[in-house]
Amino acid sequence: MIGVLAPYRELADIVSDLQREIQEPIEVFPARLTDAVDLSLQLVRSGATVIVSRGGITDLLRASDAEWLSGMPIVDIAVTGYDVMRALGEAKKKAEWVSVVAFPDVIEGVQSVADLLGPKVLLTPIGARSNLHKTMRLQAAGRDICFVGEATTCEVAETCGFSFTPITSDRPSVARALREAFRVSKIQQLEAKKRYRLRIVLDSIEDGIIVTDSTGLPELWNAKAAKLAKAWDGIAGSGLSLGELRKPVAKALSTGAVEDTVIRLPSGSPMVASVGPVSTDAAYRGVLVSLREASRVEALEHKVRGDPRSLGLVAGKRFSDILGKSLVRRRAVRAAEAFAQVDATVLILGESGSGKEVYAQSIHNASSRRNGPYVALNCAALPESLLESELFGYAGGAFTGAVKQGRQGLFEMAHKGTILLDEISELSLNLQGKLLRVLQERQVRRVGGERVIPVDVRILAATNKDISAMVRGGQFREDLFFRLDVLRLNIPPIRACPKDVECFFNHFLTTLSRDMGRSAPRVTPSAMRLLKEYPWPGNVREIQNVVQRCLVLYADQELTYERVDRVLRPGGRNVARDRARRASTCMNLAVADIDEALSLAAGSVAGAARLLGVHRTTLWRHMKASLTVGR
Repeated sequence: MIGVLAPYRELADIVSDLQREIQEPIEVFPARLTDAVDLSLQLVRSGATVIVSRGGITDLLRASDAEWLSGMPIVDIAVTGYDVMRALGEAKKKAEWVSVVAFPDVIEGVQSVADLLGPKVLLTPIGARSNLHKTMRLQAAGRDICFVGEATTCEVAETCGFSFTPITSDRPSVARALREAFRVSKIQQLEAKKRYRLRIVLDSIEDGIIVTDSTGLPELWNAKAAKLAKAWDGIAGSGLSLGELRKPVAKALSTGAVEDTVIRLPSGSPMVASVGPVSTDAAYRGVLVSLREASRVEALEHKVRGDPRSLGLVAGKRFSDILGKSLVRRRAVRAAEAFAQVDATVLILGESGSGKEVYAQSIHNASSRRNGPYVALNCAALPESLLESELFGYAGGAFTGAVKQGRQGLFEMAHKGTILLDEISELSLNLQGKLLRVLQERQVRRVGGERVIPVDVRILAATNKDISAMVRGGQFREDLFFRLDVLRLNIPPIRACPKDVECFFNHFLTTLSRDMGRSAPRVTPSAMRLLKEYPWPGNVREIQNVVQRCLVLYADQELTYERVDRVLRPGGRNVARDRARRASTCMNLAVADIDEALSLAAGSVAGAARLLGVHRTTLWRHMKASLTVGR
């Protein structure tokens, strides 16, 4: 709302007439110099956000130290030289002499044409402390005079009984002042909305926020900061006490550096305070203080540390990444996909380099635990003394060199996720017993600790050894084996699916040539036949290594049978001779190996022979010999 203090009735009439043109409510109060400040309070209480007046009243309001006028915009209706000349014309009709008694800015408007006004026109500038009664009586002595001026001059003239003519403003001047007041009002409303939004945002922040000026005095703060300040100061006032923050704030003002410090409330609760400059300019620096409860900082740190992605505990492989279209491999993938739909323990069996972890990661990513952490540990990579603390964690001070606050183990890290224990056959019998307890109780106890920590973890175990034989030989606990062997996944070796060799070889040829910046060579049909016949004892890992050697030796060339043969026998080994040697030693195969191969090959002798790397006729002879011995 726009408030108008009108020193004369004509001004009030003009404002009322112009109100239809201004899209803002206007309240008009007739006012004298003596009651203008009191009337301004009534306007403010009525909702005025800007006040319009003119002349002495405007000057009075701007100079007032009234609290309600602090920061209040005061728009002045300008007094023009034309307004003064018009009043002079009216005054000359009333008296022989005319005296313009006004503030200097009004006098200046007609000073340039003073010579044209005639000798009987007096220009009398006045100030805030001028004695108008005395001045006007001296000028009126022995003269027929009419005084021209604004509200103050007219009031004194009326009191003394002198003739007077007020300097009035014309309609355009009043309209300009009202339009300016409307513009200021709109700016105020926009700023008020911004301040309101800022206040809502600041008060919604859980941290305490304090902004100081360049001297270190708080000038902006939110509700949380006010609550904290009351806690350490004990009194609630219009200002804000900095308490222990005074020194950090002073330091930030002098150095311009950001610093984190810890303060304590009277209750003993610690608060983390981040103190830093708002601006790099020392003259307008100011300081921003952010206050956060130490418990929240610790909780956030724990959350960040426990984020699987921040720790790198993420499985990157999926079933779509598993190459090969052979029947044996498709069966293994289908079994793994089925295992992913339940939450039971999986025992993954396969030769070294066959891709056991690829299947483990794929199972995790297809399971209901896909958003949880994926933790993998090679049990053969660490000595027993370190392996126990790695798996179960340790309490602070559990041993020399231990972290003071202790450390969580991999089982705790894998909470709500999956843990892969690769090469589990390498665990000592002592650790096997402790692992069995975790599987049974779903709880861990840190090394040197007393507290039992519940964990919700799915366990995948993998090995490249005959773990059944290890159980029979007393090298692996039978009870642990049966805990692990809930779902069994057999990963076929490459020799069991020779059709997949071409798929793996071409895949690595494409990806590695791109990574190495070399052109992929063309593989001849005879070379591919040799690759398919080769038994690949190192499985997928060996295929990758062979591809790398081929790219180094034969980039931009053709991969022939002879070149592939030289790559496959770097020490002069002959592929055909190796195959014959394996066939000659077939009779040394264990019956269990043959049974497992037949199981993997769904009873197919030819498929089992490929798995074992022998000819099917040789396998038939061995099976027949085994039956004879059995009789």
